[in-house]
Amino acid sequence: MIDWLANVRRSISLDGKLAVEFRSLRLFHVLAQTGSFAETARREHTVQSNVTAHIKKLEGELNTQLFLRKGGVRLTPSGRLLLAHADNILAAHADAVAAFQADTMPSGRLRIGSMETTAAVRLGPVIAQYHERYPKVGMELKTGPTAELCEDVRAGRLDCALVSGPTAQGALESTPVFKEELVLVSRQPIADVFDSAVLADKPFVAFRQGCHYRHQIELFLEARAIHHVSIFEFGSIEAILGCVRADMGLALLPRSLMRGRAESNALHITPVEPEIAAVETFLVTLAGRGNTQAVECFLDLLMEHGAIHDHEPDGRRRNQRAASAAVTA
Repeated sequence: MIDWLANVRRSISLDGKLAVEFRSLRLFHVLAQTGSFAETARREHTVQSNVTAHIKKLEGELNTQLFLRKGGVRLTPSGRLLLAHADNILAAHADAVAAFQADTMPSGRLRIGSMETTAAVRLGPVIAQYHERYPKVGMELKTGPTAELCEDVRAGRLDCALVSGPTAQGALESTPVFKEELVLVSRQPIADVFDSAVLADKPFVAFRQGCHYRHQIELFLEARAIHHVSIFEFGSIEAILGCVRADMGLALLPRSLMRGRAESNALHITPVEPEIAAVETFLVTLAGRGNTQAVECFLDLLMEHGAIHDHEPDGRRRNQRAASAAVTA
């Protein structure tokens, strides 16, 4: 690996610095093998846009074009040079992992809690890859609102939970893993999302009390001085979307959830102000107890996927981990 870094430094200068993210290198290696962005995304349990983002990031870091994209995906001379070194790096990594895996492979049971929307949008690829890497771990998944999931972690009924909302004093440690943007979902187009008169007579459909997204609805209405609006409670995403489709009310849901669903349900999405729209998803665990190996491996994988979704290097989110409190409703 030192020889590879030296070779690249001799041929490519980035103001004396070189920072190649391992995840980007792995996606490059798979893309070189498959010749297809779509197939690479399928193999790596991610989406095609994330593969594209990582390849562009890698090309920017190395200041060179790695693939020709006309008439298929083919390696450039620089790409072939990088591939030779990538083969060695990934093989060395696999050997190092194998040397320790026999003693460090997690096992047992991992009890995960998640908000309904996060489970629907984010967890499928994560759980599939986790099972592939750690087949000795049995997984259980419970969905529910933030407040309920936090209480389950405190009580020891869950090992960890994916929740949203501000932190306050309590017995939980939280780590940010995903960023979401909430959008207004409606059956009919909303002419002006800031016009109280347009919105005053429209009820909302939401998850039950304890869901942070419901709290954002209340802030949305408060910012427009809209009072006494009905908020109908439902327990599933499909029920909420069904009611919006029937023009029963409006909803605030993550944009990531609505990709594909808006068109298939003939629904409209409208951006709202950033202070309402921007929410983070955290993994919470019981503070002061120390995480099991199964939880730590799950967190590492979440950080990896979270970095891809947010187009940030894996290390940046790792540095954000801090002991904090329970997440409020």
